[in-house]
Amino acid sequence: MIKVTETTPSYVAFNDTERLIGDPAKNQVAMNPTNTVFDAKRLIGRKFSDEVVKADKKHWPFNIIDDSGRPKIQVEFKGASKTFYAEEISSMILGKMKETAEATSETPYPMPWLPFPLTSTTPRDKPPRMRESLPASTFSESSTSRLQLPSL
Repeated sequence: MIKVTETTPSYVAFNDTERLIGDPAKNQVAMNPTNTVFDAKRLIGRKFSDEVVKADKKHWPFNIIDDSGRPKIQVEFKGASKTFYAEEISSMILGKMKETAEATSETPYPMPWLPFPLTSTTPRDKPPRMRESLPASTFSESSTSRLQLPSL
């Protein structure tokens, strides 16, 4: 039986036997801190040399390495060192959310939806800007839209 909650914590944990996502990962973080990844979305669109990445590294128990200028998360999984981009960690969480939604509603979800703000001042969202590709009359300044992702 799948435990249903209103939110899925953005945690992914790796150990010698399995990968845990959401609440199970968050619940075991004290026992396995170096292999429990959280806040990975803070790395998306950033360079390893960014000041934000350097500051975040100091507070995370898991290891971040430089992969051609991009930050990559390094963990031990099933006795071997594995590395993942933040997008891969986020994909694991989205996959779990999709699985939970389908199991609780008995309805297949071929395409997951993500809410995202249409305007932002951060440099990492510049290419491509969704707002620039849509007619101005489509959205108000404070609106959000949904980004349709391919099936996981």
